[in-house]
Amino acid sequence: MKVSSVHRALRVATAQRHESLETDADVEARLRDPERRVGVMTGLRDFHRHAEAMAAPFASLFRTAGIDPEGRSAALDRGLSKLRGDAAAPAGEASPAGLSTALGWAYVAEGSALGGRVMRKAMVRDGIDLTGLDFLDPHGDETGPRWLRFLALLDAAVSDGRADLDAVLGAAVDAFDRARAALVPASTVSRAA
Repeated sequence: MKVSSVHRALRVATAQRHESLETDADVEARLRDPERRVGVMTGLRDFHRHAEAMAAPFASLFRTAGIDPEGRSAALDRGLSKLRGDAAAPAGEASPAGLSTALGWAYVAEGSALGGRVMRKAMVRDGIDLTGLDFLDPHGDETGPRWLRFLALLDAAVSDGRADLDAVLGAAVDAFDRARAALVPASTVSRAA
């Protein structure tokens, strides 16, 4: 896959945060453990609710590109309900966002679907109970093509001036910071400080 200059800039801008989040949050190990699963799923749900709220004003643009910006938080709510037997918590509000901000947040949220698919395959291979984990692979075999459609939308929006690259980069960094706050256990944060 050829990497566009926009995608390359996003990778560079978020690389350290992405690596740090993967290491410190240890999402897959925590999802594999029934005792820790609900906590990490709650953090993921809160992150995805915020990302979806950022994308909501531009839902028709995303849908035109073949990307429904909703669904991961609802899938997480369903999974949490299966695990806890309770109703979903009310959705939080997000600040109104411009297209650049929505695209930066969507970059992180859409990218997480790629990682979720890999995690789910590893868990299936290892015989892990997947109760509540349907959210890990919500798009199935469409995950890769969906990612490519998102990157095409992102490239087009930056190249035609609808989105500002610096603002997209800043929003992606903010999204990784929000994901870190939602997913990294307090004991890890205090050790890293």
